[in-house]
Amino acid sequence: MNIIEIKNLTAQRADKTVFNHLNWTLKPIENWAIVGKSGAGKTSFIDLIMGKMSIKKGSLTYPYLHSTAMLEKGYFRLADYVAVVRFNISIINYKQFYYQQRYYSSENEGVQTVREFLKTRDEKIFNLLKINDLLDLEFVKLSNGQTRKMYLAKALLRKPELLILDNPFLGLDVDARSVLQNIINELIVEGYHIVVICNYIHEIPSGIDKTLWVDNFKISEVNPTSNLKVHLNGYTKGGDITDNLEEIADLNNSFFPIPPVSNFQDAVNMTNIVVKYDEKTVLNNISWQVKRGDKWALVGENGCGKSTLLSLIFGDHPQAYANNIIVFDRKRGNGDSIWDIKKRIGYVSPELHLYFTEHITNINLVCDGKAEGVEFAHYLFDFYGIKALEKQDFQRTSMGEQRLILLFNALVQNTELLILDEPFQGLDKETIERTKVLIDVFCQNRTLILVTHYQEEIPHCVTQYLQLKEGKMVEMVA
Repeated sequence: MNIIEIKNLTAQRADKTVFNHLNWTLKPIENWAIVGKSGAGKTSFIDLIMGKMSIKKGSLTYPYLHSTAMLEKGYFRLADYVAVVRFNISIINYKQFYYQQRYYSSENEGVQTVREFLKTRDEKIFNLLKINDLLDLEFVKLSNGQTRKMYLAKALLRKPELLILDNPFLGLDVDARSVLQNIINELIVEGYHIVVICNYIHEIPSGIDKTLWVDNFKISEVNPTSNLKVHLNGYTKGGDITDNLEEIADLNNSFFPIPPVSNFQDAVNMTNIVVKYDEKTVLNNISWQVKRGDKWALVGENGCGKSTLLSLIFGDHPQAYANNIIVFDRKRGNGDSIWDIKKRIGYVSPELHLYFTEHITNINLVCDGKAEGVEFAHYLFDFYGIKALEKQDFQRTSMGEQRLILLFNALVQNTELLILDEPFQGLDKETIERTKVLIDVFCQNRTLILVTHYQEEIPHCVTQYLQLKEGKMVEMVA
């Protein structure tokens, strides 16, 4: 008996046809990876499975789940048997918090801990995910990887028959990705049925035996995995994406804003930086000089202190004022308004993304009231071939496309320093390559700090590297 059966289905969302003549079957012995480019319809396919679209033709049924429900409860409710974990969308209402709150321990009284959020204790699940040491932390203090484990634990505590993981590997370093892949493989051995959305071939756990390619809201099975290189690794029917880089690089930079007059010598100058929470040292004796026009990559495993270091620069961390930090040749704490500093820095990060919860059109979010940036904003949408998204609500835009929109916003602000914390999360390889070229051109006369876990995501303009490990500097190439 099949878990899911889709037969000749046509589905709509808001009176617009999304999928047409769709056929797919999920059998009890199968575990699937769903792959495709940014905005191709991967998440929409999951929405369809979860009954969030109007079916106009054909059928969507759950034979195995339905029969199980009849035996257990006598009635069928899909949410009782299918758990969807969207790692790119918060299941926590961040509107009740402000972004900097994670760094202020005195203002986290009353904020839920992981233990309170999960409510129920299951030693087997907690040991599997290795989260026992996180239970008494407030969730606003969790790192990217820790938050994913909390979300996964919440889903597993429901004992679902089918577990759907939407981009679980985003923002994880090599070791953390391997740990999560092993966890998924163990869940398959335990008898869970798994569907996972992935962006790269090497992310697909070994226990996954089927692959579904989604392209422009059409689906096709792709097996074996080696055949998937034609799709996932940036290849097209015409050859490698690098064949098209000359066309991509031919940017009409007459639309680019004129760089601001830079009258500073050091964008950032830190000396012997130490950040502690009680007895825990997060950053230990960090000294780092970023000169005007430098292009740096900040690298290191999850939890090594990268985001904390950036928060000191951007002025979000209260311990910035207890350290020797100079930004734009001005010592932090000399009376300058933090907002005067922030307006000179274009900033993108996965954590900041969580706080964009308002309904606003994409073009208005990008321009952020800057009339002089409208022409450049239009150019950026056109450069990526997504002009149709300009007037679309940001909340109705796919996660990968949302990341692009937030990057556009940082570029349009036309700042002297650009801090891009994992800007490529959720983007397909072709879009990443296009973005790297864009960054190379845009940052010719600007200062750049970029964070990534993938060497291949680093733009050519980056020539300097700072690597952190457990809060310490382990390597600097300048």
